[in-house]
Amino acid sequence: MNRRWDEPFAWTDERKARLKELHAGGHSMTVIGGMLGCSRNAVVGKIHRMGLAPGGRRTVEDVTKVVARQAAKTIRSRQKNRFPRPTMHSKPLPKPSEPPVEWAPLMIPLEALTDAVCKWPIGDAHPFGFCGHRSWNSLPYCEYHSRVAYQPVDRRAERQRNWVVNGAAALR
Repeated sequence: MNRRWDEPFAWTDERKARLKELHAGGHSMTVIGGMLGCSRNAVVGKIHRMGLAPGGRRTVEDVTKVVARQAAKTIRSRQKNRFPRPTMHSKPLPKPSEPPVEWAPLMIPLEALTDAVCKWPIGDAHPFGFCGHRSWNSLPYCEYHSRVAYQPVDRRAERQRNWVVNGAAALR
């Protein structure tokens, strides 16, 4: 069935029956297209619209079940390994409490930052500055901001789990 590229192609009942037969025989989409005188993409589209699976002997429902099973297995394995055990933390920092009543950011400008001061940004426009209190344990932040920034792995994992449970329910 050789036809020119500009000739129209129609899916007659005979061509559909031949397509089913060749598809069940396990031929590739390119071979089927060559035998029917159409493109590979035309064969793929027609097979999809007819509800036949790309593999030849399976239906779309069978493929859907297999894909869903594989996706569930992948999700379970990713969730299992999602929160690794800490390796570098000797002991977690305590939960950050509210800053002391007498605590107030010093609003140090960028030019005045040194290694000895807290580099926690305060504000997002005017006025903008940095905390400026004394750094804690050779970290770039003061004690309060270090507790905010460096949360123990357990608390971070708990917050992520809560987001997955509550956030996913909100998205449905």
